[in-house]
Amino acid sequence: MLTGEFVTLRAMNTDVEHLNLKENMLMNRTRCLILISLLVGMFAQAQTSSIKGIVTDVKTIPVEYANVILYDAADSTKIVKAATTDVKGRFELSKIPHGSYRLYASCVGYVGTHIRIHNFQEHIKDLPIVLEEQTVALDETTVTAQRVVMEFDRQIIYPGKQEKETAIDGIDLVDKLQLHGIVVGKVEGTISGVLGGTVKLRVNGGPADLNDLRQIDPKMVRRVEYHDMPSMRYGKVEAVIDLYVKRQEFGGSGRIDASHSAMSPNGNGLANLKLYHSKSEFSFWGNGNYHRFSGYTKKTVTYNFEDMPALTRNEEWHNVGKGREGSYRGGIGYSYLNPDDVLFTAKLSYSGSPTESASQGDVRIEGQPNTKIQIVENRLNKSPRLGLYFQKSLKKKQFVAFEVAGSYVHTNSYYTYNEQQENVMLSDILSDVDGDTYSVVAEGIYEKRFKTNKLSVGLNHRLSYVDNVYEGTTEYKSKFNNYNTYGYAEWMGRFKKLDYSLAVRGTFNRIIQGDEKTLSKNLGATWRLGYRPNQKLQVRYSGETYVVVPALRTLNNVEQAINAYQIRRGNPELKNTTVYTNTLMLNHKCTNNFTYTLSVNDVYTVHPQLATTFRENGKFITQEQNGRYYHQLHFTGNINWSFFDRQLRLFSRLNYKFAREKGKSFSNFYDTYYGEIGGEWTFLKKFAVTLAFGKRADVFSDEKIYYNSWEVASGIMYVWKNWNFSGLMKWRLGNSYAFWEKSMNPYVVSDMRHYVSDTKNQIMLRVAWKFKFGHQRKSASQRIENSGGESAVF
Repeated sequence: MLTGEFVTLRAMNTDVEHLNLKENMLMNRTRCLILISLLVGMFAQAQTSSIKGIVTDVKTIPVEYANVILYDAADSTKIVKAATTDVKGRFELSKIPHGSYRLYASCVGYVGTHIRIHNFQEHIKDLPIVLEEQTVALDETTVTAQRVVMEFDRQIIYPGKQEKETAIDGIDLVDKLQLHGIVVGKVEGTISGVLGGTVKLRVNGGPADLNDLRQIDPKMVRRVEYHDMPSMRYGKVEAVIDLYVKRQEFGGSGRIDASHSAMSPNGNGLANLKLYHSKSEFSFWGNGNYHRFSGYTKKTVTYNFEDMPALTRNEEWHNVGKGREGSYRGGIGYSYLNPDDVLFTAKLSYSGSPTESASQGDVRIEGQPNTKIQIVENRLNKSPRLGLYFQKSLKKKQFVAFEVAGSYVHTNSYYTYNEQQENVMLSDILSDVDGDTYSVVAEGIYEKRFKTNKLSVGLNHRLSYVDNVYEGTTEYKSKFNNYNTYGYAEWMGRFKKLDYSLAVRGTFNRIIQGDEKTLSKNLGATWRLGYRPNQKLQVRYSGETYVVVPALRTLNNVEQAINAYQIRRGNPELKNTTVYTNTLMLNHKCTNNFTYTLSVNDVYTVHPQLATTFRENGKFITQEQNGRYYHQLHFTGNINWSFFDRQLRLFSRLNYKFAREKGKSFSNFYDTYYGEIGGEWTFLKKFAVTLAFGKRADVFSDEKIYYNSWEVASGIMYVWKNWNFSGLMKWRLGNSYAFWEKSMNPYVVSDMRHYVSDTKNQIMLRVAWKFKFGHQRKSASQRIENSGGESAVF
């Protein structure tokens, strides 16, 4: 019995050992498979390399935004990797499996090139690719779409042939691009933001102004960079427009432009000349405008007293003869440009703007004889300015820029107002102001780019000296020294499909007036987020907080009489105001021919600087004071739609804004609708017809609303060789007055309507002639939309 049991137990132990052996073998086999898989994965991952290089033309000038595509050598239709060169012509293709490939580089205006790569196993650094320019002029190429590249802080736009052919100058080209958030005054030749803010202009990355854009030949524009959420580098501006322009190598170019109204003595003129030598440009320019006007004004003013009945004055006056206003400007400049390396500009200019007008009329008060009034107002501004700018691209993706500018502004303002009743002088006011302002501004900027990030820092210092002398009814002398310094640091980055930036600004401001000194220090910040699920859709948010320092002109202690009842008074007790802004924006490029933009902007100001009128010692005093808050909300919608290879373009810009301000003893609210709807049709390559219907925003300022009217504008243009002939017609709908001003102050309630002869319907005729001489490039570096399966811009 014991022996049998022992045998049985031994057999059972043997079975257990066999089972354990099998389990150990399975576990070892699983571990081996896992280890082999890890080794294979690590080996496979190790079998990838990258290709870095630079694309240039035959003169070693970098070719920006060229397409670099890597194809499988065995399948010429299979794209393995693709990239687009940056502004320095550099590109990178990473994580490429080892093997054989065919590399193709192309860019519109150049002949594409192929490079075969056999048995690719190691990293390739600084691969040089040289593209030759096309010998066929691009004028024979048909543009099928406008190329728009959406970046986090800007949009890169390549104008199409239709825009370049029919635009007269840089301002007209910006108008034809229909940039959201930008308002172009077609008659005035101005560019402003839809929110009423400043739009900073630049050419080839350097500072510029409207005069520089007037000198640009649209055919020479390579691309337009539109910063609708500008970096802190550009200061406190609503938007930045940067035009990158191709230059001639040798020779020169120029333009003569003149326009005149067929309905009134109103005209503009411009002449410029540019001389080119290698990378240098010498420029000479002069322009001016004049306006002769006559009209009349109707105004009803009610003065509300505390201890006596209200007084209502019905005033009406008209111009004696023709009033005149205008401006002139001229200058010389030098610029040295080595693309994507060095830019230096020097500009000396002189400008002036005289205004003269004289009026007379009557004042009617119930129960009193009529009162005669006479008004004379003359004003002259003169200003020379010198500006120097230098920027340099350094190694390791670094960039520096320096700017120094000095200016002198002389202002002379002469104003007389008198009221006479039955040969008795009731009021005789004389104001003669001579003002001189000297300013020097110096700024330095440093930027460092990383793979997906960028660091930017800057320092700005402004020194101003103001000397004003007030003579006449009120005599006073005002002298200020103002020292303002601010520095900023900004970090921009990208994480997958999320873009972000954070910036901090510090400001030091010091004002010295006689023995009084005012010192203020403050901090501000800007933060931005952007999400791009693809290249057609972009959602962005930006927020900002900053401090506004009162203008020097408001800090004096001067009293100036407006009429027999009102006095305008300065306020040396004004304090800084703090502003908070938030903006949400959606950009969607549905197709190459249809895009839209939606945005909402919120502005909240603490202790804003508000002008109000109050009673003091029997007088009505108008003064700027710190209120409690100001809140503004602005909605914008933009649509651009094109047909028939952009020969027909339709656009719509609709806006709604409301604002509420709260002072210490008053509260006001207003809202306004405005916008523009229209289109442009280009036909036979030489003709263009435009039609638009719109209205500018009503303006709320100093407790007054300035109402604008709806207008219809139509234009026609014809291009013949180097000549451009155009006409613009504008009709004001409904109202016959030029503008309507209404006061919301409870003490001084006014309603004024101003009528100007020959302004309800306007016809402007314009002729422009441009010329070139010397060596010209055939391709003119015009860029069009890449097409076909080899486009690397998705």
